Amino acid sequence: MSLREELQALLDLYVASYEAGDAAACASFYLPEGAIFSPYGPAATGTDAIRGLHDDWFRLDEKNKKITVVDAGEQGALAWCLAEYSADIAGTDNTFEREAGTTLSVLERQSDGSWRIRYSSLNSAET
Repeated sequence: MSLREELQALLDLYVASYEAGDAAACASFYLPEGAIFSPYGPAATGTDAIRGLHDDWFRLDEKNKKITVVDAGEQGALAWCLAEYSADIAGTDNTFEREAGTTLSVLERQSDGSWRIRYSSLNSAET
């Protein structure tokens, strides 16, 4: 399996956890000292903060979340992943608007061969 396929599989599992509304599972994709930088809320560093950020995001009426790897590379136990994300977010008038952007992540390979995210930076297509 190529690196791009490995990371897409990881992101597919993350999206499944996200769609299930499982903040603890979403946070488990990150290292304990991992961090998310996002235009949708304050920076979140560490498992508890990442879980809390996801709890906040789950309060939005969101559907059709997708994350697609655009490019990726690795050197040793580190990898980077550029992905596009999108989701339909409910507005105040009960209509849905498509929110989209990119995310750039740095990941570390674990001793069992799996990947965990150290940093993610989300970048809205609107900013």
